[in-house]
Amino acid sequence: MNYSFQVHTKTVAPEGKIIGGQEAQPHSHPYLVSLQSRFLWARVHACGGAILNERWVLSAAHCAIESWLVRWLPLDVVAGIHDVNTFGVQAQVIRISERIPHPLYEGGIGPYDIGVFGTSAPFFFNKFVQPVKLPLNYKMDGDSMKLAGWGALKTTIFIPDLPSRLQEVKVTYMTYQQCHDAIDNLLEYGEVNPLDEEANMCTGPITGGVAACSGDSGGPLIQYIPNIILEPNDEVEDSTERYNGSACEQNNEQTTEVEDVTTEAEERQYQPELVPVVVGVVSWGVQPCGERGAPTVYTNISTYIDFITYNMNVKID
Repeated sequence: MNYSFQVHTKTVAPEGKIIGGQEAQPHSHPYLVSLQSRFLWARVHACGGAILNERWVLSAAHCAIESWLVRWLPLDVVAGIHDVNTFGVQAQVIRISERIPHPLYEGGIGPYDIGVFGTSAPFFFNKFVQPVKLPLNYKMDGDSMKLAGWGALKTTIFIPDLPSRLQEVKVTYMTYQQCHDAIDNLLEYGEVNPLDEEANMCTGPITGGVAACSGDSGGPLIQYIPNIILEPNDEVEDSTERYNGSACEQNNEQTTEVEDVTTEAEERQYQPELVPVVVGVVSWGVQPCGERGAPTVYTNISTYIDFITYNMNVKID
């Protein structure tokens, strides 16, 4: 089996493209960035990434060390764009000054495929450029998730069909066992299933035609969560109970529910804001991309929260 995006051909390896998606609404993913290798006046999109804060970007470890394009050439982060070839006035292009792959990542297909990239100057946050949230205090559910990127649209023998405009696709969560079994069915005799239960998570559908691919590597898998779930966090004491959006006033052991007299228009107005939470980064998949029976495999963000939060709080000179 081949792997890529790392992609596996009926082998597994790191990869980077979206199969079966559609063009995204411009600037509908303001947390998403393009990591681009630079040589003189030429640029090439290498990987996707997600903005963590003013100075740090989340991506895959293999995007820092796996190819000569990113290992030896200067790397920039480009934020606030829809087209990777035509930036526009809202684009922010900043040099990457720090590359921190997980210290236990050994290259290729395997666990610890996570890294953070520090910028030489801070992002300026506006409607085109925004940070993403980490899954710090909620449990991911099985609802559909969204993947966006500039990865290949289809697999070809010689040259990948790479889009210039941002693509997106809805994907569905797969349990570890479902993903493990699906990969087992694609392995050739003697090959070992590289899926790691703690390090990885997977999405389908595996009916064919929907997947990440070359160019999507390191890009974020996003689940949109009501902001009410994310706030308050574990560090803030809060005495307000929330049941389906209605508030309850606590008084010792007795709780009195506040009468709901909101109109339908007011109810729409006060619905909790949906915010993007990064639950995975594209790590590897099966080649050719979008093959029937083949899941897309991500690094599970929740497993590496300590690594991410420690490094994203390091000050950059």
